[in-house]
Amino acid sequence: MRENGFVLALWAGIAVAIGALLPFIYNVQVDGTPYAAAPLIGAGDRFVALLFGLLLAGLAVWTRYRPAFRRPIAIASLALSLLGFAGYCFFTLAGVAGFTEQTGVQVSWYPSIGALLSIAGCAACAVAAIVMLRTRPQAPGESR
Repeated sequence: MRENGFVLALWAGIAVAIGALLPFIYNVQVDGTPYAAAPLIGAGDRFVALLFGLLLAGLAVWTRYRPAFRRPIAIASLALSLLGFAGYCFFTLAGVAGFTEQTGVQVSWYPSIGALLSIAGCAACAVAAIVMLRTRPQAPGESR
C-alpha cells in the first residue's frame, strides 16, 4: 500500500499537526521594535491548526480502510491540502512583508519551524493525493 501515497499522506498530516505545536513565528516587530511575546498566535489558533493536521492524517487513514472511496477522499485531501498550503504561505508572506494595523502600528514577523513544517506537510499531502488519484485501485483478488 506504500506506492499509492498512503504513507506520505499520513506523515504529511502528522507533520502539519506537529507544526501546530511548535513555535510558529519569531522576531515579531511592532513599529520596528522587537516584541518579546507573540500575541498573534493564540491557543485557539494552534488548536485549529492541530485539528487540520489530524484531519489530513485522518483522510489518509480513511483511504486505507475504505479503498472503494479512495478517489473522492483523495480529491478532498488534495483540495484541503492546497487550501492549507495557500493559507500558511499567505500567513508567512504577510508576516515577512509586514502590514499596518488600523491603529497605524506596523507589524512584521518571520516564520519559525512550526510554520515551515506545516507548509511542507501540506505540500507533501497534496503530492500524496495526486499519487492516490493517479494509481489504479487494486482488484479484489489481485496481489502485488
